Amino acid sequence: MDRFAGGTAGSGNVAIAPNILEQMANDPEKAAYYEKKISDYFNCGVPKTDAFMAMIGHRKTSEGLVIHEDGTVTHYLSGEESPEKIAKFEAEQKAKREKKAKERQESIARSQEAADERRRIQEEIYHKRSIEAVLNEQMLGSGTFAFGDTPESVLTAYGAGVSISNGLYL
Repeated sequence: MDRFAGGTAGSGNVAIAPNILEQMANDPEKAAYYEKKISDYFNCGVPKTDAFMAMIGHRKTSEGLVIHEDGTVTHYLSGEESPEKIAKFEAEQKAKREKKAKERQESIARSQEAADERRRIQEEIYHKRSIEAVLNEQMLGSGTFAFGDTPESVLTAYGAGVSISNGLYL
């Protein structure tokens, strides 16, 4: 059965076991029985499989009926996805890949922005602590500030990039 079905193409394939064919030739009742099975297949089975294949977006590549040595009758059907369905699937997969790549790029950009913001905050904290350390050192040492009488004057000097008297740059 597998060899037969795999070696056929199109519709209308009928295989009858030799012993059944001999019975049909010698017995009109057997012949009528199997001829009805074949007729029913072509009149009802084929249109049903055509509708089914169209419904699922496939095209039929091979279909037929087999009458086996023991007298059983089976139908077989093989098919493949239609070119339209394949194209649609490929387009959907491409869209998914592009969406995923875009989301990945956006995630990388957000991560970089967050890292830049953390770095900026850390630098502010570092500079603020540096200024506080200089102010504390000056207050403890002399009670005055190197750039005036207020912490704000030190901040102004820092903003202008002026060197503190002890050689530190802020």
